[in-house]
Amino acid sequence: FMKTKNIANQIDLSDVKNFLDLHNAVSKHLTNIEQENQVLPSNFSNLHNKQFNEYIIKIPQENKDLVEVGKSMNICVGSGVYLSKILMRKCDIVFLYKNNAPQICIQLSLAGDIVEIKGPNNAQVQDTTMLEQLKKLFNQ
Repeated sequence: FMKTKNIANQIDLSDVKNFLDLHNAVSKHLTNIEQENQVLPSNFSNLHNKQFNEYIIKIPQENKDLVEVGKSMNICVGSGVYLSKILMRKCDIVFLYKNNAPQICIQLSLAGDIVEIKGPNNAQVQDTTMLEQLKKLFNQ
C-alpha cells in the first residue's frame, strides 16, 4: 500500500496544533502517494448514475475516483484508508454529485446503514429529511 517506511519524516507537522490538524496533514500526504489503480467492488453499483433528488449518485469504480473526490471535497476518502476498507469488504462509499461536482460522501456498511456522511471540508449533513430518504434508498 505505501511506498515509504517512515511516513512521519515526510509530513510537515509545523502547523499541527491539534488532532484535527494532524488528521488533515496525514490525509493530505497519503492522498498524494501514488497508488496502483484498482477496480472497486460495491454492493450498490445498481445505483450508479441514478437520480436522487437534485443529486446524481456516483459509485467509485476505481481508487482514483476516491482520490479525486477526496481532493475536490477536501476530505480524507482518498487517503487509502477507505480503499483498504472497500477492498476488504468492510464498507462501501457512495458520492452524491450536483452540477458535475461531488457534494456529499457517504460511508455505508455492506448492509446499507449510513456509517458516516460528510459534505465538503467534512461539513455535517444536517438535512434530516434527506438522511431518512437515503436510509430507505440504501436499505431496499
